[in-house]
Amino acid sequence: MANLTVYRGMKLTKDLAQKLEAAAREKGFSSPSAFIRAALGNELTSRKPIFDESEQRIVATIDRLAQEME
Repeated sequence: MANLTVYRGMKLTKDLAQKLEAAAREKGFSSPSAFIRAALGNELTSRKPIFDESEQRIVATIDRLAQEME
């Protein structure tokens, strides 16, 4: 396993902790920590920023409305 460092402690509600443990088991991870590391890795490498897409839609809508008003 890679060199691991304790980075942050997290406080979770009991319900969220139970959901996390269940998801880790269901998806075959060795532990909830392994699941969290994978989720963080996926979030940091594969997701597009939400705001970029939203901003593009807003700008397109404003442009369209401006053209309709001309």
